[in-house]
Amino acid sequence: MVRYPDGLPYPLKDGNSHEPVQTFVRSELTTGRAIQRRKYSGVPEYVNVYWQFSDSEAQLFMSWFRDELDDGASWFKFPTRTPSGTMEYIARFTQMYTSTL
Repeated sequence: MVRYPDGLPYPLKDGNSHEPVQTFVRSELTTGRAIQRRKYSGVPEYVNVYWQFSDSEAQLFMSWFRDELDDGASWFKFPTRTPSGTMEYIARFTQMYTSTL
């Protein structure tokens, strides 16, 4: 598993962008009733994050993204701060990163 590069700052959560995926499936029956069943026990989540990099950190991030993550296609482990302390998560990018200069 690819690891987040040592020396880069942790990602910062972008506002209230914490979106858990629906944990159950609902099927409507012809009688008007519905049944529900669990789809996930470990709930995937979508979180928008951003980084504040120096020029050298940005170069390291972009080369890691290109070379280690196959241009963002691969899963990776990264540390992040939570209310429970620093924890390691497994993640992947769902879209290309953007940058502002």
